[in-house]
Amino acid sequence: MVVYGSVGDLAEGVRRLERDADVEVVQVSNSMDPAGDAGRALWCRFVRVNLMLYTHQAASLCVETHVCELLLVLEPFARIMLSPEHHQYARLRDEWVSVTSS
Repeated sequence: MVVYGSVGDLAEGVRRLERDADVEVVQVSNSMDPAGDAGRALWCRFVRVNLMLYTHQAASLCVETHVCELLLVLEPFARIMLSPEHHQYARLRDEWVSVTSS
């Protein structure tokens, strides 16, 4: 997770990733876009970037073809996502889903 203070800074972060010669951006999903499928993210808004790294270190570890997920998040949402209360909510939600889908 990379946390930004403003939408402009977050947008610049995406542009930098797209210009980086060591990075291939595979997909960008924006849950902040009202025209998109923001309902799936419910309250939380972020940009999800799927990418591959093309560095000597990635090649030496044989992970240059792996797709990584990077969340770009605005600071107010990051505070909520990292709070103990949210972690407890997520745990209970996951337990509820596992019980009700059985």
